[in-house]
Amino acid sequence: MKCEEAQGLITALADNELPEQERYSIEDHLKDCPECEFIYAQEKALKREVCWAAINVKAPVVLREKILSDRRIFGERVNVGKGWKRSFWPLKTLRPAFVSVLFLLVVIPTLYLMWPTEKSIAPAALQTHEKIVWANVDFLFLIRDS
Repeated sequence: MKCEEAQGLITALADNELPEQERYSIEDHLKDCPECEFIYAQEKALKREVCWAAINVKAPVVLREKILSDRRIFGERVNVGKGWKRSFWPLKTLRPAFVSVLFLLVVIPTLYLMWPTEKSIAPAALQTHEKIVWANVDFLFLIRDS
């Protein structure tokens, strides 16, 4: 592979967009060509810096509202910040009932799980018996081995 071809594919390699055969071919070229390898390293560093810079960039609220309310893009007006309320809350008249039912669905199972229950003595007795038997078996092996 020639340097001109490799340099044309370096951006695609940095973005992981090359098919397997081309990727192997350009990686072999990069091992043998320090100039192309340097260009590839610069491309990766630039990509990293752009990603880090993009993480800290936020569009102003006014711009986001303007974009989201553009009827050419979305067809109808979208309320910014109120969309989740419209989909989550039912009609205004049903809100108190909805909150009450939701509260009961959360509180009743929580109270049921926290409610103390009486434990039967039988499982505890069986566990104690099993511990005593195994302790005796271990003790017998210790005596036999010494």
